[in-house]
Amino acid sequence: MAEPTNEDAAKALERLSNPQAPTPQPKPRPSPAAKPQPTKPQPFKPQPAAAKPGAAKSARPKAPSAKAPSPAKKPTPAPAPALPVNLQEALAGTRHAAPGLRTAPRSKSDPVAFQLALKRTAIPVLLTLGFILVSLGVVHFAWKSDDNPVLELPTGMVIGLFTAGAVLWALAALNMVSVRRTLATGREPR
Repeated sequence: MAEPTNEDAAKALERLSNPQAPTPQPKPRPSPAAKPQPTKPQPFKPQPAAAKPGAAKSARPKAPSAKAPSPAKKPTPAPAPALPVNLQEALAGTRHAAPGLRTAPRSKSDPVAFQLALKRTAIPVLLTLGFILVSLGVVHFAWKSDDNPVLELPTGMVIGLFTAGAVLWALAALNMVSVRRTLATGREPR
């Protein structure tokens, strides 16, 4: 790009000081993709057709028929029926029957099954939350640094962390005992 001259600077100052002065419009730049590339048309060279007796030679191929013949479809074998396997039961080993064997249908409104599933779900949650709260209380005493955000908590709050963690662990233990008793009495949902 060319360096601005003194005349260009004077014109720019004049435009700034006088708002009625005409403003030059920039010239549109030609885009490099806009240039069409000349192409040479290639002449058509007909291929010699195989000579058929009694048929006239023509440069055009035959017009396609309205309905093309469809290729013969091979019958596909029916897939084997998939056996429903509950992955969690298979990994836990709680299912005594082999996969694929029919078992008694389970009623959808079984309250024992619902309570058992809820208790089984709550056990790891209670254990994890109790561990987090107790570890926050331990961090308060173990990490003496200016960067420790737990250090600023009052002592009553830290005691509350330990207490809440212990309560959550106790609830998890009670749930474990309850689930074990439910499974031992044979009231497991089928």
